[in-house]
Amino acid sequence: MQRVGCLGIVDLSSPAVLTMIEEHFDQEKYNEIVRRSALPTIEITQYAQELLDAISVSKLATICIRVALYQAGFKLSFNLILNHDAGFIETTVRHFLDLIDSPNNPLKQVTGERTAGIYTIIYVINQLFISNNDLVALDWIENEYCKTGRSKWDSIILKVNDKKIAPVLVEFSGGSKVNATMNKEAYDISKLYSNMISIIADLLDNISKTMFCARFYDDNVYFEELFAFEENYFRKIHVSFRCPTTPRLLTNFTSQIPQILRWKEAVINQTLQFQD
Repeated sequence: MQRVGCLGIVDLSSPAVLTMIEEHFDQEKYNEIVRRSALPTIEITQYAQELLDAISVSKLATICIRVALYQAGFKLSFNLILNHDAGFIETTVRHFLDLIDSPNNPLKQVTGERTAGIYTIIYVINQLFISNNDLVALDWIENEYCKTGRSKWDSIILKVNDKKIAPVLVEFSGGSKVNATMNKEAYDISKLYSNMISIIADLLDNISKTMFCARFYDDNVYFEELFAFEENYFRKIHVSFRCPTTPRLLTNFTSQIPQILRWKEAVINQTLQFQD
């Protein structure tokens, strides 16, 4: 909370802050803040739900998770658009299974920032938005965005055919077991949110005053949101997970997938508000 508090942002990820907000605002305004901070509801396909159920009851051994994945998934009838949720589960779970089973898992070694990103947040976000690449484009590694001056970003998620619109900024705060310091994380959070405030302030009145970001820090991935309500800015960490290096961590990641998909839906909804 302190890392964004200095920017005047209220961090809704803290239960103590939620209690303070309820005491500070009247009930109507409090309910509106809670509503604004909620991710959109999505319908998980039967195909995807069967995958999630199979993995959730699997024994905590990679061979057992792999058997569950292949028994419930990788169907010949698969369609990337209709089964985008199942596709995300299949590709990411298989990816982390292969890393866990590999002879020299890079996520268990000292791995630099960009290399660690390739195995983790880059792979996950690429797979998350592959079924929406007619709407959003992923611009990776040290790129500038016209609305954030000379700042460089590890990724900018842009609206296709309009590089002036970027609903998501992405930052890596160190690698795996190297350079992942609290100071680095604090600097990147400040960099992200100060720029997101500026972008929101410039949005047209008919566009929701919302921005999103994703972060990689200390082998964890975070999916977050910033929105404005009246004269205040509110942050919400919607979902986070530790990059899986064990079967237990892999099943925990899988349990977070519905919330990750809801975060993606919010990003897509925000992008759709901008007219071509």
